Amino acid sequence: PPLPIAAVTWADGTNTARAPLRIVVNPSPASKLSALGIELLLAHEATHVVTHSVDSPAPAWMVEGFADYIAYQAYPQARKVAAAPLLDRVRAGKGPASLPDNERFRAATDRLELAYAEAWLACRYVADQYSPEQLTELYRELDSGKSFEQAARSVLEITSAEFMSGWRSYLLALAR
Repeated sequence: PPLPIAAVTWADGTNTARAPLRIVVNPSPASKLSALGIELLLAHEATHVVTHSVDSPAPAWMVEGFADYIAYQAYPQARKVAAAPLLDRVRAGKGPASLPDNERFRAATDRLELAYAEAWLACRYVADQYSPEQLTELYRELDSGKSFEQAARSVLEITSAEFMSGWRSYLLALAR
């Protein structure tokens, strides 16, 4: 069965651009997390507050992957466990054919942890192969409403197809 969401960031008001943002923790699933898990969860949600992602037109993989990237930069000891579901699939020859679409981030979705791992490792790929600054710029371009094709060409000087090929090669290298 799908895992319940441990926390969410939401705008407290109808005008999401001006409303205060709140991090709401779901006590039941959050109580099952370790101290490190709680720290990661709060770092992830705080990133959503700082980026004001509640009203972002960026794809969910970038919004969630960027928040995870920031959280795992702060808590690198948790990276191996977070990457495991995806890297196990890559080792089995079942790596992703595409970036996770927005539907894969719905709370009731099976394998939600896999969508998060794919998103985070797509962002980590950009930071590792290009630079953390280019990851931030890619986020900004997508957050401004540009398509991924436009943003990849503008920031990384590659096509989205080249991105996918590079990301898949990156995942294969991590899985070794």
